[in-house]
Amino acid sequence: MGDLSLLGLVRSTFVDCRDRPCLEIGDTRLTYGEVAQIAGAIAAALGPAPELVGILAARSRSAYSGILGALACGRGFMPLNPTWPARRLIDMIARSGVRDIVVGHEGLELAHQIAAHFHSRLRFVFPEGGDENGLGRLALAHDILRTVDVASNRDLPEYATIGPDQIAYLLFTSGTTGRPKGVPVKHRNIRAYLGAMSATERIMPEDRCSHFFDLTFDPSVHDVFLTWMAGACLCVVPEHARISPAQFIRDKRLTCWHSVPSVIVMLERLRELKPGTFPSLRLSRFAGEALAFEAARSWQTAAPNSLIENLYGPTECAINVTRHRWQLDDPVRNGTVAIGQALKSVQAFLVNDDGATVIGPGRGELVIAGEQVTGRYLDDPGLTEERFGSFPQIAVGRCYRTGDLVERDESGCFVYLGRLDDQVQVQGHRVELAEVDMAICEACGIPIALTIAWPPKATRVESLIAFVPKECSLTTSEIRRRIQNQLPMYMVPSRVLRIDKFPLNVNGKFDRAALARLAVEEGKKDKGSPLPNV
Repeated sequence: MGDLSLLGLVRSTFVDCRDRPCLEIGDTRLTYGEVAQIAGAIAAALGPAPELVGILAARSRSAYSGILGALACGRGFMPLNPTWPARRLIDMIARSGVRDIVVGHEGLELAHQIAAHFHSRLRFVFPEGGDENGLGRLALAHDILRTVDVASNRDLPEYATIGPDQIAYLLFTSGTTGRPKGVPVKHRNIRAYLGAMSATERIMPEDRCSHFFDLTFDPSVHDVFLTWMAGACLCVVPEHARISPAQFIRDKRLTCWHSVPSVIVMLERLRELKPGTFPSLRLSRFAGEALAFEAARSWQTAAPNSLIENLYGPTECAINVTRHRWQLDDPVRNGTVAIGQALKSVQAFLVNDDGATVIGPGRGELVIAGEQVTGRYLDDPGLTEERFGSFPQIAVGRCYRTGDLVERDESGCFVYLGRLDDQVQVQGHRVELAEVDMAICEACGIPIALTIAWPPKATRVESLIAFVPKECSLTTSEIRRRIQNQLPMYMVPSRVLRIDKFPLNVNGKFDRAALARLAVEEGKKDKGSPLPNV
């Protein structure tokens, strides 16, 4: 039957390509053999267990080797972003049942906050060591392991018991109830996706591929494992270069790039996209946001030797479900690049408001079926039943309702039109505006707050604007400081504005569209600024 786990896709690479470059982080270069050795030590420290392994590290050596080490001992992993509030991470750990946490040097302070919250013992694994006094304090109530104390194994362990329906990784996305939604992705789901992508990506051992995305964002799995499947080198984009990566792309002689389309907009503003700027690129992929047609044109000018692909997909369906290879002579539809056609590992359908299938050209909600559909949310059967429904008229098994309004043209190509609810994309991350609203109310002790995306109806959301009652006495900086203890920075509104009365629509519900119109009108009075800060 063979190894049906995620690790099974890359195990042979780590055996056959020991001396090839595997990972570049800054000036640190690690071969496949060196990464395997670190991961083997982590696997030996962790040992087999049913629980997932937390990865409290941010695109560092500990993060990548920790992911590989968790998989190598037959376990799944859950990324924990060290820049997120401790409160959010503690909730994720408690809900997931994680007992073992691999900690990079950047996560040491958060490890103390997490440890202080839990009365039951956790195990913290430090592949890079750490402050001896700090680790000593942790050890008073929890177990501490340093992988340097564990005999490492040059060969990654093999566990024949790993099944395709075990969880490979768990990611959390924004939720409408005020709590993040946990999405458990099985080995079966992610293997179906990577198999479909690798058949057409054609990444080669000589390629140098970017890793731009945070580990808590599922395109990172795409980058890491497609690169390692091919025996290529993964080049980690440093934090300071994520806004303006032009010099990084040139210095690292990258051949494959993958990021959110926002990067193109920023480089255009900085006048960094001159003709022929990126001659080494042969493949450029964009995901997480709508890709504007003019942005694709600008990137093609800067990277004349590169193919450009637009990818689309929700976490609930193991990364991406459609792809489109952009051409300069593509028709311009809705000002954006089409999201393309379904991968071979999924089936894509459109349904109307009555749940009936849309046949041929038309528009409707995009519904996904197939091996990539994860099938459930963590500890939320109600939401699972709502989003993972059955459509026996179009597919066998559970389907996922994306909540995205999509149009299909005569050729069968899909074009993204927008959301059917209040979800937006900020820096590529899905954000439920209701979760931001609830966080503001809780942190500030106010009965109501409403958030909108800015600019409204734009293909790229630049920021969030929150509206609070006029009676709220807190300043913008005070409100932002309070909600930073609950939400990641990309979910924190850049502006907080007062309003006398919250508008309602004809159904008696709060009207975010009216708030967006108010912001636009006030912006015209204020020389382009959406509204003055509180």
